[in-house]
Amino acid sequence: MKTRSELDHCSAAQLAALLGLAVAPGAGPSSLPAESRDAARLARLLTDFLPEDGESGQTLLEMVCETSTAVETLRRLKELGKRLAADSPSEAHRDAARVLYHAAVAAAYAYHGENASSRPIESRLALYEDLAAALGGQPLGSVFREAVERCQRA
Repeated sequence: MKTRSELDHCSAAQLAALLGLAVAPGAGPSSLPAESRDAARLARLLTDFLPEDGESGQTLLEMVCETSTAVETLRRLKELGKRLAADSPSEAHRDAARVLYHAAVAAAYAYHGENASSRPIESRLALYEDLAAALGGQPLGSVFREAVERCQRA
């Protein structure tokens, strides 16, 4: 059974607030709480509910942003994001897991030309544009921006 991510239906303003978790200090809209502008917060939220003997949230995000990460690894990260979202202890943790999910799908497409999802990448284009804008100059923003650019060239 296919399920849709709630992020697929967020407005640009909702995504900007959500992704304030990954915006560098001072880079985001002034209406965001200061703690949500800390780029390390997204990684900490992921780390909070990962197994203690596993990778840190920071390592997972770095893997997604690395252009040489294999497609199969990105698929595993996508599935991890899906599981974490389902098992998250809070809405903030669920949002962080959803960003990991979408970042892994975007990276597979941006860096390898492969769609790691059962849905067409074009159906996520608006979402990825919003994520790229919301994340600004952050490495995750580049992942989404490159996925959008590749899709537009295709």
